[in-house]
Amino acid sequence: MAEPERHEETWQLWVTPDRRRARFEVRSETVDVVIEGSTFWSNGNGRSITNGGNPNVGHGQGDGQHLVCTSAYANVLSVMDFSEGTRLGRRTIDALVRVVDDDRHRTPILHGLTVGDVEALELSIDRERGVVLRAVSMFQGIVYRIVQATSVNFDPVFGPEIFHIEPRFDAEWVLAN
Repeated sequence: MAEPERHEETWQLWVTPDRRRARFEVRSETVDVVIEGSTFWSNGNGRSITNGGNPNVGHGQGDGQHLVCTSAYANVLSVMDFSEGTRLGRRTIDALVRVVDDDRHRTPILHGLTVGDVEALELSIDRERGVVLRAVSMFQGIVYRIVQATSVNFDPVFGPEIFHIEPRFDAEWVLAN
């Protein structure tokens, strides 16, 4: 039997009540996006784009966003087993869950964690924040995807430079369609 290919991507996220910045990989390129209200600015895929505040044009934040935005999919999971644990120095609830609504049209939020069919997920959830620190996707008893945090820092104070990016690929921002 062939060994699965190991592929690791990094994802970074900075969040305040008003702004987000995420850096993540799409294929072999890094995408850097800042989101403030309904406006985004993004460098990636060979272009620098913004939506100019148009709320009808959005931007993703990478697969890691599904570790943070847990309330969106909590209602489609059923807990089969759980215990207490620790990860990254944080107290966790470690749970074995299954997807109870496997209609992919109604559960696209799980895509970032599972990327395909999943029979069970092992989740390590921060007890204080509800953030998933590790998600292990399994199909037919075999692990096929792991999405995990390698470090976390809650409530840091960010300088304004964290949320400032300049266009990389053009002399100015190009409006996204």
